[in-house]
Amino acid sequence: MSRARVNDEYRGRFADVRCLAVVAAGGAGKTIQAQLYARAGDIPLAWLSLDRSDGSAPRLLVGLAACLDGADGARTTAVRDALRADHTADEVAAILGDSLPPDRRLLVLDECSHVYASEEAASALGVFLEYAPAETQVMLLSRTDVAWPLRRGLIEGSMSVITESVLNFTRDEVRDLVGHSDEADLLHDATGGWAAGVILGARSGFPTVAGMPEVKDFVAYLGTQLLDRLPERERAFLLDSSVAAVMTREVATALAGGEGHALWDWLSAQHLPATTSTGAAITYHSLFRTFLAEQLLARAPARHPLVVRRYATYLASVGRFEEATELLLGSGDMDAAGQVAAQAAFSLYGRADWPTLHRWVEVLGPDIVLANPLLLAASIRALHGTRRFEHVIDLIRRLDQRGGLREATDADPGLLATVAWAMQAEPRVAQRLLRKYRGDYRAEAVSFMLDAATGVTPAAPVLGSDWADVERHITWGLILQGRLSELDRLVPQDGDTAVINPNVIISPVLRGEQAKARALWRRVPPELRTRPQSRFIESFMLMSEGRMGEALATARRAVEDSRKTHFSLTAVYEVYTAYILLNLDRADDAVAMLDGVINGLSNRGETAILEWAQAFLGLAYLRAGRTREAQLILREAVRSMQTAQRRLFLPAAAACLSEAAHQAGDTHESGEMAKLAYHTASLIGSFNGLLEVIRMFPTILEREIARDPADTRWRRLFFSASAVGLTRLVSEPRADQPIYLSVQPFGLERDILFNGDRLNVGRIKIIELAAYLALHPRGVDRTKLQQELFPEASQRNGGNHFRQIIHKFTRATGIALVRQGRNQLAVQDGVWIEAVDVRFEQLLHTTSVVPGPERVQRLGEALALINGRYLESSSLQWAEERRQQIEIMEEEARLELVTLLIEQGDPIAAREECEALLALNRFCDPAYRLLLTVERSVGSESSCLAVYRRAAAALKELGLEPGYARQLLSMSSPALAVHEQA
Repeated sequence: MSRARVNDEYRGRFADVRCLAVVAAGGAGKTIQAQLYARAGDIPLAWLSLDRSDGSAPRLLVGLAACLDGADGARTTAVRDALRADHTADEVAAILGDSLPPDRRLLVLDECSHVYASEEAASALGVFLEYAPAETQVMLLSRTDVAWPLRRGLIEGSMSVITESVLNFTRDEVRDLVGHSDEADLLHDATGGWAAGVILGARSGFPTVAGMPEVKDFVAYLGTQLLDRLPERERAFLLDSSVAAVMTREVATALAGGEGHALWDWLSAQHLPATTSTGAAITYHSLFRTFLAEQLLARAPARHPLVVRRYATYLASVGRFEEATELLLGSGDMDAAGQVAAQAAFSLYGRADWPTLHRWVEVLGPDIVLANPLLLAASIRALHGTRRFEHVIDLIRRLDQRGGLREATDADPGLLATVAWAMQAEPRVAQRLLRKYRGDYRAEAVSFMLDAATGVTPAAPVLGSDWADVERHITWGLILQGRLSELDRLVPQDGDTAVINPNVIISPVLRGEQAKARALWRRVPPELRTRPQSRFIESFMLMSEGRMGEALATARRAVEDSRKTHFSLTAVYEVYTAYILLNLDRADDAVAMLDGVINGLSNRGETAILEWAQAFLGLAYLRAGRTREAQLILREAVRSMQTAQRRLFLPAAAACLSEAAHQAGDTHESGEMAKLAYHTASLIGSFNGLLEVIRMFPTILEREIARDPADTRWRRLFFSASAVGLTRLVSEPRADQPIYLSVQPFGLERDILFNGDRLNVGRIKIIELAAYLALHPRGVDRTKLQQELFPEASQRNGGNHFRQIIHKFTRATGIALVRQGRNQLAVQDGVWIEAVDVRFEQLLHTTSVVPGPERVQRLGEALALINGRYLESSSLQWAEERRQQIEIMEEEARLELVTLLIEQGDPIAAREECEALLALNRFCDPAYRLLLTVERSVGSESSCLAVYRRAAAALKELGLEPGYARQLLSMSSPALAVHEQA
């Protein structure tokens, strides 16, 4: 019976809120009304019926993911992986909510009182609701009031509450149901409009006395009209069936043995109230089941444990170990519960449901747990998973001493990884345990990380790509070793997938791919960004962007938060904070911080971080003029890094040692360390660290260029000196900036794009304005902007022209320009503006960071952005200057690209690039020299001579000679040499 009044009420509430809490007594019609509302509005429906076990936040989240998932189950897998990767329930709830597409749907959670009873589960549900898209309507059905973590929605206005007053049948609705009669009015008065009473009264007919219903509630009705009228055998079976929410023939035989088939046939024929039958199964309404359970305990309390054991045995036989465990624990049968719980534990591991596991262990007690190796393993996992670190460390020590740990790890090989990770603050102890006991691939992953962090010899990374709960361990080891390409392979390839392991962002940061790093960072769920490790990654990224002040503040937050949580990588964040201080010329503060950290690192055996601290302390000494001290400590750091092949900061440390050795007069060590720095940077695929040191000590570059003038590698380390790069960083779009303008200022196809779509702006002045704004994304002085756009006009006329062009810009783009401060002008809030020329410049700037083939690729990507001259028809002075600057950068980039192609043995591609360069500037002497080099390797004497003639003719117009081309020409063949002499 679809009630339009109630549907309209629900629809009106959802117009103002995203979540509707329906709080009413059992039998009020909450469940059916949710279905009727979805049907009336043709809304896709997702449904999750909760039970007591959903008081566990991990179980709740997996259930939510499953009911919202597609056919591929990807969302459920992602939630399980995130939980197993040691993310908190709130973090995973944010990931799940953020993963939903903005599609219209109704999500109904029935029996929410089970969630409200758990603060952790209620909090996770609240976070999920916060991050779910606005198009998802959520209905929470319960018999109890909304719990506090969710009640915030009432305060914030995102939730509304429906009570019995809305759900109760009105007098008119009762009449529609049973017909216009005095009986309808009597039924309404007797029940107060209570849905279950109205429906049952209308269908079954209440007996009356003096015209008034004699039975006024559901429980009394079931007792007098159903249960008391049954024969003893059938009544006993019906009461026994209360242990199961869904009755089937198999359950009937499990409960009643050989009589089960006959009793099932009888039950199927009864058409019981408050049940739904499909022929193969009968589902009890929770009210009906509660009534039967209460009657079983009241009438046959001694039989209740026997029935529970029979049903639990059935559940275990079909693999439903968790339900069986909960039943047995509730009945107090601890011995049977312990046996089944040991079998159920592995399914809880799969979703990292540590709270449930810890509750089981606590209820079972130490005698049962210690007697079962699987339960003992579960106890260790549960303590670690619920972050009871002191307890788990104490338990591991005791079991290791008494021999119980071997039984546990033999029964559960995956346990050893948890044991070693729990002991990570004492790496020597963790490594001893890894050698002593047997584990699975997870233990290998943790072992690699510990070896990479503490070993004195190279640690070989374990093979694989799907590491799930130990991926962060693998990636941290790869970071320490500078294995950036292997780190890249662990980046989620699907652009819509959340990045729940921020460690992978280190690779694009070090490769100078700031845009890629920022894009990955935006995919990290906000709940995860507040973790200490995430803040460390963010500070790394901010520093690479030149935002030192923000990097320092973020690194300090990482230190503070890690100290509160006793996180084992606190020293990492302290050492990196000191490095940022060094870059801010605060050497004294850096030295003080490093001195305090180094002693502790030595005592704990954290060799990798000790090397970082030594390298940065050596850099501080070097900048302070304490050359001898710098040389000694840098020598120790480089030796240790080199021996263990921890290469992340080895190029920087070796470059610093090269400078220290030079200042100390040790020419040989200085040269060897410079070679090591360059070689290691090439191996890891990033010159980032080496370039940072060279910027501090440019004489390193000068010495290496002078050492071997024929070796062009050092000379070309900073190949594009004309690129401004990081000094003109365009701010990245934020989540609250869904609109972006992109200016394409090159060639005949110049235009402005709005969210990727061309606007077909024909007027050059509008494009000039947009291009200038893109060069100043943080705003520009209004007076200066007017002068730059209309330099020939008077102040008055220029003002009129300026206002007109601002108006036309807004009409063309839909974007307003607003004042900031007294006279600053910028695009309106929520808009991100960028330009292709700035993107070209930034990409060129980052090209110096990477070697070889990757540099070729980046140069090609950058040059592909240019398809003509910059604002070709513009005669504005700033546009002409910018045009000249772009052309110089393009020429430098093409020269570098040709050189690299020649070095890599691709003369055909090098010839094509040379011709493109000469089409840009036919007076480019270096391009002729490179083209002549190409022709000498793949061309003929005639082609070499033709190149030389072109060079001579072009340069003669400028009064110049073709430089080294004459020398190259004479080297190519005696015949050409004779021609040159002639």
